[in-house]
Amino acid sequence: LKCACKIWAQSLAMASDMMAAIAAMQANTDEEKPTFATFDTFDAQDSYRRAHGKRPAGEPDTDEESSATFSDDAKKDVAKDKTAPKRRKLSPPPRDLRVQSEFEGSTQLYIRHWIRWTLAEWRRLLGEKSPEIEGTALAREGTLRETEQHLQPLLDQLREESMSAELQPRMHRMVSLASGRDYAGANQEYISLTVGTAKWHQDFMNGEARHNKGFNMRKVFKDKKAAILDSDEAKAFLQALRRLIVVAQKARPSEDASRHISL
Repeated sequence: LKCACKIWAQSLAMASDMMAAIAAMQANTDEEKPTFATFDTFDAQDSYRRAHGKRPAGEPDTDEESSATFSDDAKKDVAKDKTAPKRRKLSPPPRDLRVQSEFEGSTQLYIRHWIRWTLAEWRRLLGEKSPEIEGTALAREGTLRETEQHLQPLLDQLREESMSAELQPRMHRMVSLASGRDYAGANQEYISLTVGTAKWHQDFMNGEARHNKGFNMRKVFKDKKAAILDSDEAKAFLQALRRLIVVAQKARPSEDASRHISL
């Protein structure tokens, strides 16, 4: 009986405390709570500081406090943004194909102009859904974007006129032939540039085994003439240039069919 009375007294005390807590909660419902009202009034910086305990809520923000309460990571991010190199804005693509004499003897700038003009023509053919490219890989937007990506390192070199002396004259001949609507000649120059006269483009091992003679192993070394294709970047932009020759043929066909590439 004593235990039952004790439990009953504890239950009454807990019920009393619970009722007091509910009453206090109901009394606070009328107080104004900070809420997200609109995007115009939302202060992201203030919310960041509250979440990270930088300053008490409702305390006025000052310039001095702002600079003092930024975390080290935030300061590093701001410094990185200021020191990061700014991307150079590209000028609009050329509408007309200009002649080489307008570039004051700079073959690299002329090559860059032809590449950008051909890319613009490719985009025009895509937009017009030209029957010249329908049903081919050139009719896909993804192929164009991939080609632009592969050509970007080459365009950067040409803009700064820093292309290697070995590659420049051969690429200039290829572009000059394509500009003159001799696409078969440009394609032949591309083959000469990529395959050329090199005997071996990669190192490889070979050998022979004979009875009671053991194994005779030999290594054939890559021809130095094939060094132009050492980097994956060079292989990618040369293949992209081959696509542009085909696009140029679609955009500006020659009256002489023998100067076309057989596709």
